[in-house]
Formats: sequence, C-alpha cells, structure tokens
Amino acid sequence: MVVLVCHRQRALVAFAKLQAERQGHQVHTVGKSRDVVRVAREVHPQLIVLGHDLKDPDAEELKGQLNLEPSLRGVQVIVAKGATPDLLGKLKEFKWPGSRGAA
Repeated sequence: MVVLVCHRQRALVAFAKLQAERQGHQVHTVGKSRDVVRVAREVHPQLIVLGHDLKDPDAEELKGQLNLEPSLRGVQVIVAKGATPDLLGKLKEFKWPGSRGAA
C-alpha cells in the first residue's frame, strides 16, 4: 500500500514509517500541508493521513482540496486526531505497529 502522511509529530511519523516499510508498505511524508496535493499527484497514494492540527491550509481545508483533485478520486483521506499508529491500526489491510496482527 502507498501511504502519504502529513503530521506535525515528526518523531511518531518516522517510527511509524519505519515499521510500515518493514511490512512492505511504501510511506511518503510531507513536512508542509501546502505540499500535500502536489506530492499526492506525484506518488498516487491509496491512503492519505493528515494531522488534525495542520496549518496553512488546515486539515479540513486540505481534505476539501484533495477531494476536488480529479487524479485523487477514490483515495481515502483521514484526519488523525490521535496518535497516527493507533488510527491506522484500525484499517484491516494496513497493519500498523501496536495493532492486533502487526508483525
């Protein structure tokens, strides 16, 4: 699975990225929310995870921009309001560290 993450907790994202890549997933990270749409067009993710506290644009505005982008139709966009690994652990096809069944 190809995942794109933009979250302010960079240490958490780095750990989660390492664990996900060990399981064969491809994880791209974006440091600035204004770059998410551009990077998403380039990497064609199946899942986009946004931190709830992003700014310029904020997560809800960015989610709206992503939903309007024709090349990203069908891509699941999640706004994370808690720890990213806990959120992603709920997705059955994406075994995140600490979730049941994770390697």
